[in-house]
Amino acid sequence: MTPAQTSTWLVRFAVVVSSVGAAGGCGLAASAAGPPSTASKPIPAAVIVQNYNQSDVRIYLVSNGRRVVRLGMVPAFDTKTFVLPRVMPPTGKVELIVVPSGLQESQAMPGISVEPGARLLLTVEQNGRFSTVTRSP
Repeated sequence: MTPAQTSTWLVRFAVVVSSVGAAGGCGLAASAAGPPSTASKPIPAAVIVQNYNQSDVRIYLVSNGRRVVRLGMVPAFDTKTFVLPRVMPPTGKVELIVVPSGLQESQAMPGISVEPGARLLLTVEQNGRFSTVTRSP
């Protein structure tokens, strides 16, 4: 190798080493900072549905009297938990609507306030007049 070729090779080698070192340093700086903070993400609200009805029930959510979203279905004598969808406003009043399978008649529960992290407990009884919605501790 001539001195000119050696010099060119050394310059290229130095550029590659410094690039790798800089990229590796950036990776170390990012990992040293840790993962992105989850503290800024709100905990979603949820509805726990206890179905004591002899029929499967469909559960709908009405937010601020306008938007209706189907949360899902709960089999007879079963319990399910539904996370409120992110399309809902983070705070405000919601109403839950219970529709037993095979029936066109629905049962609207009274409105209840929610905020991020709230847990609502919906108890569906055989006689709809005895069904309740409360805030779970």
